[in-house]
Amino acid sequence: MKVIAVYDMDAKRGREVRKICSRYLNPVQRSVFEGELTERQYKELRDALRKYIREEDQLVFYIVRNPKWLRRDYLGIPVIDFWW
Repeated sequence: MKVIAVYDMDAKRGREVRKICSRYLNPVQRSVFEGELTERQYKELRDALRKYIREEDQLVFYIVRNPKWLRRDYLGIPVIDFWW
């Protein structure tokens, strides 16, 4: 499945979250990651990140099970295409 992770949090915790996300997903921007994960990898990622998320933070996962329903459009510097 395709996974996009987006987070907004304190810089210190954000660094830890970035390290963990980098183990599973490809960086797109400072707090945006994307990639292909199995259900097991997705669960591992969520479990690893859970201890860094506080009430004032936000971490959102967008999950696309069928790639034909995902279209990426961007302005500015192109992002290297990790999926296609």
